[in-house]
Amino acid sequence: MKKFLLVFVSLFILIPNVEAKTLGELKKELENFELEQKEAEYNRQLTQDQLNKNYASMADANKKISEINSERKQLNEDIENLNNEIEKRDKEMKDIISFLQIANGESAYLEYAFGAQDFTDFIYRVAVSEQLTNYNYNLIKEYNDLIDQNTKKKEELNAKEQELEQAQKEYAKEIEKLGSQLEKIGDLKLSLSDQIKAQKEAIDMYQNKLGCKDDEDIETCGRNYLPPGTSFYRPTDSGYMTSEFGHRCFVLNGSWYCDFHNGNDISDSSYTPPVYSSANGVVSLILYQTSCGGNQVFIQHNINGVTYTTHYAHLLSVNVTKGQVVNTNTIIGYMGGIPNLTTWDSCSTGQHLHFSMAKGLHPDGTDGWWSHFIASQLNPREYVNFPNGLYNRFTDRITKFN
Repeated sequence: MKKFLLVFVSLFILIPNVEAKTLGELKKELENFELEQKEAEYNRQLTQDQLNKNYASMADANKKISEINSERKQLNEDIENLNNEIEKRDKEMKDIISFLQIANGESAYLEYAFGAQDFTDFIYRVAVSEQLTNYNYNLIKEYNDLIDQNTKKKEELNAKEQELEQAQKEYAKEIEKLGSQLEKIGDLKLSLSDQIKAQKEAIDMYQNKLGCKDDEDIETCGRNYLPPGTSFYRPTDSGYMTSEFGHRCFVLNGSWYCDFHNGNDISDSSYTPPVYSSANGVVSLILYQTSCGGNQVFIQHNINGVTYTTHYAHLLSVNVTKGQVVNTNTIIGYMGGIPNLTTWDSCSTGQHLHFSMAKGLHPDGTDGWWSHFIASQLNPREYVNFPNGLYNRFTDRITKFN
């Protein structure tokens, strides 16, 4: 049985598909990106028809990503349920085999039957003894069938992982086509200058903080520096969700807009409550007073051997520094997004935290890292336990909700 258990454990290990980048390659990409920045600005001034077409393509790609993520989630649940059933069959077979090993003759069956506490139990034991052999045969067949189902589910899951990776690449291309035009709407956007600044800071962190060499894969050296963790907490002590991850329409500065919301918005009635790191990790980037997102913090994590990045935007102030090791009790800043206080943040109409998550390490210092970050984002609800629906309040960071 130990061999089976090892196989089952291996089914749950998802190895992220990451294109390796060395520090030297990042530096070269940054140099090329800066040279092309001015030309890119002109090339990205698209007509309204082109913009509408790209928005539609982006929405289709994101819808596909959401559907694939839902299917992946269901496959993981199916695999977990199958493993639970396999464990039950495993225990039952062991009990039956243990009995059959001592039941080599009629006297053993009688010993089992006469061990009954009362007559009803005696009749039951006699019946069980007669059916044990046939039942065990069927049980073994069920056991093997479950293993086959589990293997097929894992194959489906791997196929979905590849499909998701391709869909995210297509989504990133659509975002890059929109360029600076994308900054004009939505809850969170970065200008090219902010992206270049982030690239420089990422290269500085990988080189000077993490000690990565020019020929070293940043995903590997980055993961080795991250403190391990096992789960994500809610990022505030209390509050309620005001906007879900996914497609939505909203009013901004008196006009209606529709977009794909790449995160969860969390608000609270208390005045500028603290915001915590959702898990153990390292601060990879801080952006101050951006025009659409305000003060923003990015934190990289190693959760159960898989790398993630969490993102906290519309902060009133920041309480951490780049490269700082944080844990779930670290206050990284305070909730902002208040128009009369965070006057530089034009994409917020009220106090809230924009909380988002992505698979992998971001920023990774590559050209177009912001597009890749957006394309790799996950629905935080699938990793952080929030109350169902909007405006349902939570009053701590760890209580479980159904």
